[in-house]
Amino acid sequence: MQNDLMRMGDFESFLVKGQFNCVSDNRRYKKPFIPVVTEYVLILRKADSLTVPFSCRQEGCLSVIQTDLQTITWHHLIRMSMESMGGTAALSDLYDLLRDHPKARKNPHYEDRIRATIYEHPDQYLRTAQGCYQLNYAVA
Repeated sequence: MQNDLMRMGDFESFLVKGQFNCVSDNRRYKKPFIPVVTEYVLILRKADSLTVPFSCRQEGCLSVIQTDLQTITWHHLIRMSMESMGGTAALSDLYDLLRDHPKARKNPHYEDRIRATIYEHPDQYLRTAQGCYQLNYAVA
């Protein structure tokens, strides 16, 4: 956050505003609690008003099926796989498609994880037949 603020301009000053007549003023809390009673406003000065900070973006294509990202969950991986299959898939098809994914190679029980993820999100994966599911939205 500090890095982003430094791009906006040079620090000039700050204001501290007290909060009064808050709803939480009349409440009692069981645990030790320090209420927020102030707000801070930073005042920044932009050296050149015509200078606009920007970042460079690199375009390309990343295959999630072949890459293990720490931020991707089984839920997202299954949804993207089902989207690539047209929105409907059998469990056996998902097992075959995700067998070689780095996330599945780390987990010897990846089939159980796929099945459990689908069962954990019944509103996302709609059962169409025994062992077959579809997404709760249409895939274009």
